[in-house]
Amino acid sequence: MTDYLPREIVPRLNQALRLLPMVAVSGLRQTGKSTMLQREESLATGRIYRTLDDFATLAAAQAKPRVRCRRPRLQRP
Repeated sequence: MTDYLPREIVPRLNQALRLLPMVAVSGLRQTGKSTMLQREESLATGRIYRTLDDFATLAAAQAKPRVRCRRPRLQRP
């Protein structure tokens, strides 16, 4: 496994996330998009990471995009 290299796009993503409730990250396969979102503390802390790689999740997002964009409600004990 290789060492993680910080991405130059992180400050711009943080800026976008301050202004928008959701940001989509897309690009070529195997370039570190998911790794960046999960490893960069400023992007991961207090945020929900969702991937559309699973066809059921993709279909649900396409059918009801507004529902998929909402934060899940916390379950109370």
